[in-house]
Amino acid sequence: EELTADRFRSGYELCDSSLHSRLLSGRPASWALRDARGIQAVRVDIGQGSATMINASPFGNRELLQGEHGLLFVAATQLHGGDDILFLSDEGTSLLGLMWRAGAPALLLALGLVALALWRGSLRFGPLAATPDPARRSLGEQIRGTGQFTVRFGGGRALHAAAVRALTAAADRRILGYARLSGEERIAALAAAANVEPDALSEAVNNAGPRRSGELGSTLALLERARRAISRRAKQTGH
Repeated sequence: EELTADRFRSGYELCDSSLHSRLLSGRPASWALRDARGIQAVRVDIGQGSATMINASPFGNRELLQGEHGLLFVAATQLHGGDDILFLSDEGTSLLGLMWRAGAPALLLALGLVALALWRGSLRFGPLAATPDPARRSLGEQIRGTGQFTVRFGGGRALHAAAVRALTAAADRRILGYARLSGEERIAALAAAANVEPDALSEAVNNAGPRRSGELGSTLALLERARRAISRRAKQTGH
């Protein structure tokens, strides 16, 4: 498209100008480009300077090389030989830079949590802490550990059998003729010697099945109480 200039040049070849619009100015134009539709580029004086407007976008990276856009750029910007030209670019801040500027503490905290999660999930060489020396464990700890193991595996049958054997051994030493008694007679003799209820003692001695932790503890306590009571008795001379 051919645009006619008001002064210094007969016209410019402009590509991609607006086909349905033109420019209007309320001030006198000091420079203008016209086509059949009207003014497509205009410059007006404002104070000690001027403002130029073009009804198109001819100065892009590729558009500047089309037609006579380069010459139009020189005319619109009023460049002359020897002028110094400065090209400014927009130095936008990256997304990471904006995040750091707006929320550095939160970003540091998030990075710390990520690093901690990676550290906890990483492969380690060896256990988290040194294994305690078995030799330094107290006798109480060993007994409790053994008891917990027997309760967990077997329902406490081994502990119950050991308590019954200990009670029987004490009865053999303290109750005359205990080995020759029947089962019911043994329970009666044990209950009388230990001053406990015969039914409760019979249940504790004869029920060797698995028990819950609380039931097992009560049974073992009764058997131990009976054993200690019988052990304190002087050996009877008769029954």
